[in-house]
Amino acid sequence: MEKAKRDIEQETRRALDEIRREMAELTMVAAEKVTRRSLDDEDHRELVEEALQEADFSRLSAAERGSDGGDRNGSGSSS
Repeated sequence: MEKAKRDIEQETRRALDEIRREMAELTMVAAEKVTRRSLDDEDHRELVEEALQEADFSRLSAAERGSDGGDRNGSGSSS
């Protein structure tokens, strides 16, 4: 049971990392379209950092914290 919990937590972290990477890429593409030019590396970095700071990952993080086998209602089942 503990191994399954660890596996779920690890997979959740991987999924969150992938979402963050994809969000950064989409942000850069959108910014390039808006500005109609390619951004230099510094502009990319600043844009990504700003977007990640503004993003609401609280619900995703709550899901990661809730991976202890119980849901937010404490029933232990997912719906």
